[in-house]
Amino acid sequence: MKKNPPRLAQHFFRFYCRNHLRDSILGDLEEKFYQHQQSHGTFRARLFYWLNVLRFINRFTLKRNRNSISYNYYSSSMFKTNLISSFRFFSRNKSFAFINIFGLAFSLSSFLLILFFVNHELSYDEFHENKEQVYRINFSYADNSGNVTTLVNSPPALAEGISGKFPELEKISRMRYTMNCLLSAGEVNFYEDGGYYADSLFLEILKFDLTAGDPESALDQPNSIVITEEMALKYFNSPSPIGATLMFNNSTPLKVTGILSEVPANSHLDFDFLISFSSYTIPEGYASDLTSWSWLGFLTYVELKPASDPEQFEQKLTQHFKDLNPADPNPMMPIVQNLSDIYLGSGRMVDDTGSHIRSGNKFSINALMMIAALILVVAGFNFSILTNALSINRSKSTGIKKVLGASKKSIITQLVTESMILVTFCMLLSCVIVLLVFPAISSFIGWEFTPGFRDVWKAAPIVILAVIIIGTFSGLYPATVLASFDIIKSLKGSLKVGSRNPFQMKNALVMLQFAVSIGLIASTIIMTRQINYLRNKDTGYSTKNVMMIKMLPEDLSRYYELYKEQMTQNPSVINVSRSDRPVGEPWPWSVIQRADQGPEMSKRVFFNLADYGYFETMDIPLIEGRDLSREYVNDPSHSIIVNQKAAEYLGLEDPVGKKVYFFGSEHPRTIVGVAKDFNYTSLHEEIGPAVMILPFIDLEYMYVRFAAGELNRHIDILEDTWNEISESAPMEWRFLDDKLEQLYRSEEKLSAMIQFFAVLAVLLACLGLYGIITFMVNNRIKEVGVRKVLGASVQSIYTLFIQKYLYQVLLAMIIIAPLIHYLLQGWLQDFAYHIHINWMIYPLSGLLLILMILITVTYQIVKAAMVNPATLLRSE
Repeated sequence: MKKNPPRLAQHFFRFYCRNHLRDSILGDLEEKFYQHQQSHGTFRARLFYWLNVLRFINRFTLKRNRNSISYNYYSSSMFKTNLISSFRFFSRNKSFAFINIFGLAFSLSSFLLILFFVNHELSYDEFHENKEQVYRINFSYADNSGNVTTLVNSPPALAEGISGKFPELEKISRMRYTMNCLLSAGEVNFYEDGGYYADSLFLEILKFDLTAGDPESALDQPNSIVITEEMALKYFNSPSPIGATLMFNNSTPLKVTGILSEVPANSHLDFDFLISFSSYTIPEGYASDLTSWSWLGFLTYVELKPASDPEQFEQKLTQHFKDLNPADPNPMMPIVQNLSDIYLGSGRMVDDTGSHIRSGNKFSINALMMIAALILVVAGFNFSILTNALSINRSKSTGIKKVLGASKKSIITQLVTESMILVTFCMLLSCVIVLLVFPAISSFIGWEFTPGFRDVWKAAPIVILAVIIIGTFSGLYPATVLASFDIIKSLKGSLKVGSRNPFQMKNALVMLQFAVSIGLIASTIIMTRQINYLRNKDTGYSTKNVMMIKMLPEDLSRYYELYKEQMTQNPSVINVSRSDRPVGEPWPWSVIQRADQGPEMSKRVFFNLADYGYFETMDIPLIEGRDLSREYVNDPSHSIIVNQKAAEYLGLEDPVGKKVYFFGSEHPRTIVGVAKDFNYTSLHEEIGPAVMILPFIDLEYMYVRFAAGELNRHIDILEDTWNEISESAPMEWRFLDDKLEQLYRSEEKLSAMIQFFAVLAVLLACLGLYGIITFMVNNRIKEVGVRKVLGASVQSIYTLFIQKYLYQVLLAMIIIAPLIHYLLQGWLQDFAYHIHINWMIYPLSGLLLILMILITVTYQIVKAAMVNPATLLRSE
C-alpha cells in the first residue's frame, strides 16, 4: 500500500521555497519519494525525502526578505514596458476594450449629470453668507373641524408688531407680491409678474448682489425700484440706468435706485424687480389693511442674532399670537423655517398670493441619488466582470512572467495600475461627454442651470473616490486570481475563470444589473402612466379652446364689458367671463358658517371671485339651483354658490336657499346654486370645500371660450377685437390648458430623467452582457464544435448559452419588485388622485428586458452555432 510523503516536510518546504519554484520541485520530490518507497521501503523513502528537502535550502530557493533591496517595479523603463504591454493587449481585444471604456465612460457621464443636478438642488440659498441666521415665518391655521392649512405667508402687521419685542430678533422685512403689473419706459411697455414690494431692510437680510446702487438705502424711499440687469437692458438699453424712471401701471413713477445682478438659479425667491414697500397701497375693495394680524398675504423674513435659538423664538411667537386673541380656540400658529430648508421643505405649503417661489421635491433627489449610486455600481461591476473575463486571455503571459522571476506583488501592481489608468481615462472621457451633451440633456429634461466651477469642485472628490474604488477593486480581483495561478497550468492554457455556481460573484453582479434595469423600466412605465392620468383626468371643467387673458385689473375693469359685448357677437365665441384667480393656482381661503349656528362652528373654505357667466365659460355644471345673474340685483352682495364638498362640509342636505355668513360679512348670503365638484387647484390636492361670489374688487383674469375651429383664426379674433377698443393697451394671452400643464412640470422632469437613465441602464446591462456572451462563446467555441458533432442543434446550443440569463432576469424581478413597488407607492401618495399599480407591471418590465437581451446576444450565439464543426476542431 502506497504512503504519501511526510506532510511536515512538505509544509516546511513550502515555507522557505520561492512560490514560482515550489510546485515544480515538489513534483520532482514526490516522484523520487515513490521510487524510493518501491525499492527501499516507506521508512527510508521518508528519510530521503527529508534529506532532499533540507538539501534544497540555498540562496536560489529561499524566499527574499521583504526588507531586502529588490528591483524597483516602478522604475520608468519597467512602467513604460508594462504600459506598452497593456496597449498591445487591448489592441488584440478591441471589442472588449471598446465595451469597457465606453460603457464606463457613459456611466460616469450619467453619474456626473445626476451629481450636478443633486448638488444644484441641495445648494438652494447656500450663497447667502448669513443663511444660518435667516428664517422665513410661515403660518398654519386649523379650523373648527380640524382641517389644517399651512402657508408660506404671514400677516402685514407682523413685521412692525414684533420689532424690538424679542431679544433674538436682529432684523425683519416683509414682502408683498406685485402680481400682474404694467411697467413702461417711454414707448417700451410690458406686463410683468416677477416683482415684489420689499421693506428697506430686505437687501440687508437677503444679500443679493447689486452692480449699482446701495443695498442699505435702495429701498428706503417711496416710489423706488431695484431692477435686474436684464430688465435694465430691456427697458433702457443700458446696464446701469440709475436715476431713470419706470411708470408703474400707467400711474406711479418709480425711480431706479439699484441694479441687481442676475438672481441666482438656486434662489427660492425668483424675481426681476423690487419696489419699496412704502409704495404699496391696499387695492380698493379689500377688507383688510396693513394693521391686520389675520390677513395672510405677505412674506416675512427675519435675521436672528448669532447663537439665538430658533425654536425658542418660535415658541415666543406662538405665545404672542395666543395673547393677541385669547378667546380664539384655534389661533394661527407661526412656523420659523431656516433659509436653507425653504426650497426642499415647502412642497406641501400653500402660497396664498401665487407668487414665484421655487420649491423642490425631496423624493426626486433621493430617487436620483439612488439611481446615480446604482448606475455607478453597475458600471463598476460591468468593468470588473469584463476585466475578470479577459484575464484568462493573459494567463500564458502571466505564467511566463512568473517563470522569469516576477513576484506576485509585481503582477498585482501591474494589473491594478493598468485598471486605474483605464478608469482615469474613462473619467476624463466622461467629462468631455458631459460638456458636449449637457445642453441637449438640459433642454430635454428641463433643467434651468449650468454647472459652474463650484459645482465641479464639489463633485470632484466624489468622482475621484469613485475612480479609485472602481479602478482598484475591478483590477484587484482578477490580478489576485492571475497571480495565484499554477505556473504549469498557466503555460498550458488550461485555466478556467469562474464556475457555474449561480451564487458566484459574477452571476450576482449580472443579476444586480438586471434588477436595476427592471426597476427603472417599471418606474418609467408607472410615472408615464401617472402623468398621462393627470393630463387626461376629468377635472370637472373644460379647458379646450379656452384662452386666458391676463392684464391690469384697472384695464380689465375699464374695457371688459365692451370687449365681452363685441366678442360674444362673433359666432366663433361661446362665452366670455373673468375671475380673481385661475384654476390651477392656489385659491385664497376664508371662514364660513351657517346662519343658524354660532361663530364657534365656523369652518375654513376656499373661494374665488368670479363674474357672470363663469360657470358656463369654464363648462362647470350646476347640479342644483341657478347661476349668478344680472337679473337678480342682490346677487353681488347677498348670493353665493357652493360646490358639493362645501354643502356636505356645512351639513346641508338641501343647500339651495340656505343662508351662510362668509368673509366676515355682517349680513348673511343665500346659497343660490350648487356646482358639481371640480379640481380648482392641482391634482396633488383633493377637492376641498369651495365657494364663488361676484367680485368686489377689480379682477385680472379673463377667459374666452371659442367653438371648435381654426386656431389662428381664434387668435386673430381675440387680438383684433382688443386692439379696436383698448387704445393700444397691451394684452397677454395663453391657452388655459398650456398653463395647467405647468402644474406637473416637476413630475415631468423627474419622469424624463427616469426615462433617460432607464434607457441608459438597460443599454449598459446589454452592453456588459454582450461582452460576457461574446467572451463565453469564444472560450467555449470548441465545446460548441463537439456538441454539434454529437448532434446538438442550433436551438439547443442557443438555449445552452441564454437560459442562465433568463433565470437571472426572473430572479432579479422577484427581488426588485417589492422595493420598487414600495418606493413608487410613496411617490404616488403625493397625489390626491393617482393610478393604482398593477403587479403585472413588473413581469412586463422583465419581458422588455429579456427582449433587449435577446436582441443583443442572439446574433453572436447563432453565428457561433452555425459554424462548421470541422473548422472549430481543426486544431484538435
